[in-house]
Amino acid sequence: MIVIYDKMFGTNRNSYPDGEKVILRTRPRIFIHSKSVIIKILFIGLLFYSFNSIISFTVTIQSYLIEFVQIPLVQGVSIAILLIIFFLILWAVWDLISWKFTEYILTNQRIIIQKGMLNKKRSYIRYNKVQDVVIYQNLLERIFSSGDIEIFSGHENTSIILENIPQPYHLEDKINRMIDQNLSYTQMAREIQKEMEGETNGEIHTQNPPRRGKKPIMENHARKFKR
Repeated sequence: MIVIYDKMFGTNRNSYPDGEKVILRTRPRIFIHSKSVIIKILFIGLLFYSFNSIISFTVTIQSYLIEFVQIPLVQGVSIAILLIIFFLILWAVWDLISWKFTEYILTNQRIIIQKGMLNKKRSYIRYNKVQDVVIYQNLLERIFSSGDIEIFSGHENTSIILENIPQPYHLEDKINRMIDQNLSYTQMAREIQKEMEGETNGEIHTQNPPRRGKKPIMENHARKFKR
């Protein structure tokens, strides 16, 4: 597995070497990948819905405490709730941006994972290095036809994981076909390379002319005695 980190305004993420073509480009299933966003939105809605009730309860508590200590309790609780809502909104937006800048790419040579908006990370495995492909699915992922695909490399048993990928079995089939196709190309390239090396080294295979067979020794002795 190869991992590359790109700084902001670094190398073009969509640039590929000559001869490499993109076959498939996809992203994680947004509902599964950003399920925490839904939880945050629900919590924000709950805070807005309960805001008046919380403030009323705070006023009641402050009326009991005002005889002992004077503190702006209502104002403090209001500011705290608004800060929590603001923080949750920023967190949800960041999760959506993270999903937007997560991309899975299949080319005719390798499997690529690209992540990050400012600090970009690209990791990939070439098809001729793939040792195994495993799919993981929980109940929610089965319902929404998604799952995780872990691709193992032969180099120190490393792996990359395509998380929350749509239609994982369809993608696995594509990867397996590309592996088989890449292996056939590799074998063909090796055979061509061997032929070229043979021609370069001047190896010319010629058939040796047949040698005249020698007569058996016993036959020669028999002829001597006949004389």
